[in-house]
Amino acid sequence: DKYINMWWDLSYYDFYSNLWKGVTWKDKIWGVPNDIAPAGAWYRKDILRKLGYTDDEILKMLPLDGKTTLDKLAEVAKEAVDAGLVEYGILHRPSKGAGFYATLLEFDTKCYNPETGNLVLDEPALFKYYQWHADMVKKGVIPPEPPSWGTVHATFVEGKTFCTLASHVGTPGEWIEKYGLT
Repeated sequence: DKYINMWWDLSYYDFYSNLWKGVTWKDKIWGVPNDIAPAGAWYRKDILRKLGYTDDEILKMLPLDGKTTLDKLAEVAKEAVDAGLVEYGILHRPSKGAGFYATLLEFDTKCYNPETGNLVLDEPALFKYYQWHADMVKKGVIPPEPPSWGTVHATFVEGKTFCTLASHVGTPGEWIEKYGLT
């Protein structure tokens, strides 16, 4: 706490307040949040338009406030795959990372007990999470094995993937630089 307070005005004042919960225990700050790039679900509006959706319909289905579900994204991704518009409906990250935690939250997974300070294994929620992935593989929305990072990014930029859960807010800069996104 002493060091955080000492450097607050120079370094930490603009961190999202909820990020401090991850480094706080028994009301004392024990660390500094190290990754504050919010993960997101990125999808291709041009694919939705090819499916016949208007911009108004897209906005209602996938609003800017993010209030939608993985099931809705998967439903539309399946439409795009079935129509032959994309090779991949949804791609997620091919390695460990914080993006998985964001996806776990969609299934109401509890990973931490704030009262005891312990990590928890929420088996029923994890089962729902893994069952959703298995169902998406069976439906052809998600490949059985995730491709490499290069494939995840390149196929999204090229319009061969409808949605990626593998990226954070800084990724479009990489898409522009490495893959020519315009």
